[in-house]
Amino acid sequence: MLLLAQTDSGDSVEPWKAWVPLGYLLVEWAIRLILAPIIIRKHSAGEAMAWLALALFQPIPGAILYAAFGRQLLGRRRVKANQRAAKLVETVERLNALEEHSAPQDAIDPPYRDLFRLATMVGGTRPLHGNAGEVIDSDRYIDRLVQDIDASRHHVHLLTYIYRDDATGRKVAEALGRAAKRGVACRVLADGSGSADFFGTLAPKMREHGIEVRDALPSKYFRRTLARIDVRNHRKLVVIDGAIAHTGSQNICDLDYGYGRYGRWIDLTARLTGPMAMQMQLLFFEDWVAETGEMPADDHSLFPTPEHTGTIVAQAIPSGPGRREEAFRDVILSAINEANDRIVMVTPYLIPDPPTQLALRLRATAGVRVDVIIPEKTNSFLVNAAAKSVLEDLINAGAKVHLHRKGLLHVKALTIDESLTVFGSGNFDRRSFRLNYELNLLAHGKDVALPMRHTLEQYLKDCRPLHAEELASRPWIQKLADDTAKLVSPLL
Repeated sequence: MLLLAQTDSGDSVEPWKAWVPLGYLLVEWAIRLILAPIIIRKHSAGEAMAWLALALFQPIPGAILYAAFGRQLLGRRRVKANQRAAKLVETVERLNALEEHSAPQDAIDPPYRDLFRLATMVGGTRPLHGNAGEVIDSDRYIDRLVQDIDASRHHVHLLTYIYRDDATGRKVAEALGRAAKRGVACRVLADGSGSADFFGTLAPKMREHGIEVRDALPSKYFRRTLARIDVRNHRKLVVIDGAIAHTGSQNICDLDYGYGRYGRWIDLTARLTGPMAMQMQLLFFEDWVAETGEMPADDHSLFPTPEHTGTIVAQAIPSGPGRREEAFRDVILSAINEANDRIVMVTPYLIPDPPTQLALRLRATAGVRVDVIIPEKTNSFLVNAAAKSVLEDLINAGAKVHLHRKGLLHVKALTIDESLTVFGSGNFDRRSFRLNYELNLLAHGKDVALPMRHTLEQYLKDCRPLHAEELASRPWIQKLADDTAKLVSPLL
């Protein structure tokens, strides 16, 4: 005969209900015991501490989040797809064609040669000379892009994180449609998460006009090519006729996207000609072939013989999970350590890892002028909160932090003294350092660094300084919230 559990009121309950709390407790401890060794073994100390805290205090939600965001970055199928893409794209003939345009050693000042050697080792590219370029602000960029598309003769390749079905997105789509009608091959690759709505609305119409549109890293929980669902292709790249390349921080969307809360987006894009266009073409096709499995055959038109159009020495720094993991972080860290006079940094999101934060702090402590320009408001509450401890650390070391108050400053750029520029899609945060596929440029010489620094300094007109006293006077509840966000910063 079954015994009935008694409640305080004397009412009886079914036996299985009395075992529910115990079962729940056993499940929680089972999760703790299973996850703990996995987390410790597979993650760095900072990430492991954050995941362990979540798994120990909230095992069931922690297990769900870990399954989605905490596993290895790439699944086996994605690793194989990337390897196959590199093999199909980086042929001996194409690499040899670029090698002829490698920057000679005397084209790079002796103090920076080791930096470019590092960039070659971690990024798999090489510094090229004979390039020309200009930087275009967000108010003028789309018109310039459409102008270049309308002048295209053979192909237009476009890779972006966000493509929206808005006035800007339709304007670019119409230009691509006109090009496709002329017989120009148009290929568009957009991130499956950042451009999710686009694939249900505008993309089908573009395909009807002969434009190839593919999604990069489709945003589906049970996708089989990736282990983590939040790995993103954050690159922005356009290659036209193998001779012109655009790269920077601007997405294909209206500048007032999110205007009500953050203001208009402020971006910069570099337009390059010369051998760098071929290097960018190779990088586009690495992503394209990884998603489609196909490499177009028309080699001469896709990879025309590079021509020298200027005197700029530059190198693409592709980074992302796989063989170039943390390449962007390694170049940034090394570049900061080269500074002797001044560092100017602009980024919408500032959550560096400990080595990069230490490098910035030591440069400021050593007397190097460090100017950090960030938006006063961004579209990420957690990032804003977690950045407070970083800003406090830098200010106390002597760095100057400037809060941009007009729009959402989305530019990602760094200038070192009068000699180096790093510019592109990568934020100075852990997500861009390790998780996202990013594309940045490393350029050498005063002809690039000084104009870029001047451009970045123009943002100071719309900034206010952030002082240590302001951070110290925050209400205790805000400090607690900011410090709590700092604990999970390794996961952001």
